[in-house]
Order: sequence, then structure tokens, then C-alpha cells
Amino acid sequence: MYRYGYGGGEHGTLSAADLVFKGVKKGMVSAVDIKIFDVLAKMPGTQNLEAWRNGCITRGLIPSGAPDAQKKSMQRSVDRLKQDGQITSPQRGVYIPSPCEEMA
Repeated sequence: MYRYGYGGGEHGTLSAADLVFKGVKKGMVSAVDIKIFDVLAKMPGTQNLEAWRNGCITRGLIPSGAPDAQKKSMQRSVDRLKQDGQITSPQRGVYIPSPCEEMA
């Protein structure tokens, strides 16, 4: 949800809007992030970021476009998944789903 507005400037001109966006908070895992996680979870063994990203591009989870934009999009998802504890990186550029704690 958001609210917006404009202040009436002189002679009917518009001035800066006061925007407040509410919705997905910074760092919260999105539905697409979960689908990206599922791609990793279904891949055998540990996976490097490039193989994982290519799997996500093939499935349409990362938009087609410039390679740099695809890398940034994937990195944002990786950061959110790491922050949420869904994935871990045993070494740089290699990712695995985080181990689940056994229920007692």
C-alpha cells in the first residue's frame, strides 16, 4: 500500500511528492525467492552461483536481459535467502540449502 500526494506549487506547478511505500520489507524473502531456493534445493550437491543462476534464468525466475542485471537480480535474492537463514555458503560462490534442525 502506498500514499502519494503533491503540494500545489506556485501558479499550479507540481512540487515533490511525499511517497510512502508499504509492502515487502527490505530483506524479506519473496515468493520468487522461494522459487529460486527450490531450484537450488533440487540441484544435486553443492552448486556454484553461475549454475544456480542459469537454472533460474532457464525457468524464467530471473528476467531475461543484460547479464549484469541478471547477476544483480540473483544476488539480491541470494542475499535475502542468506539473511533469512535458508541457504549457506560453505565457500565463496558455492551455495547449499541450510541444514534443518531435527524436530524432537
